Amino acid sequence: MLPRLDPDLKAWLAPFVMGPVNTRVVRRSAALLGYGADFHYQEYLRVGPGALAGLAATSVSGGMQASRVAMGFAGVRALAARFAPKPGEGPAEAPMDGGSFQCELLARSARGHVLRERVSDSGDPGNRAATKMVCTAAFALVRERDWLPGKGGVLMPASGLGAVLLEHLRAAGMALEVDA
Repeated sequence: MLPRLDPDLKAWLAPFVMGPVNTRVVRRSAALLGYGADFHYQEYLRVGPGALAGLAATSVSGGMQASRVAMGFAGVRALAARFAPKPGEGPAEAPMDGGSFQCELLARSARGHVLRERVSDSGDPGNRAATKMVCTAAFALVRERDWLPGKGGVLMPASGLGAVLLEHLRAAGMALEVDA
């Protein structure tokens, strides 16, 4: 929850608003896939290099902490609900279409080998990209049943769909690039 200067990314990092949710999904996938007890995962928002970025990362961190505490009060929740968009009042089409995202993943093995991956796509990540991911996963479940890993139960995308999902996401236009 605190900002930090990351030597690998050479940038200030702040907590990412979706980090608490995404982290649980990744850790569940890691457990299902048997990554082992030494597996660690954390998600951050890359702010950038320099003192101004450090101040921005600190501001993001402080704002998130203050929001979390404030939302513990019923009056604040009621006020937030009053100003929040109502169902069907989401963003307009143009901003959702005009957005984009880029995510950089960095992994370090126990022996120190570093692997970087970039995931990017056009469209707003919370609306367009998330919808593409969900629909692509559903399509893969229907069309590729014979190629799926074959495990049952409550699975995460990585453990339930594996490489099949990656192939379908690439075919749908999402960029997934790995630097070994």
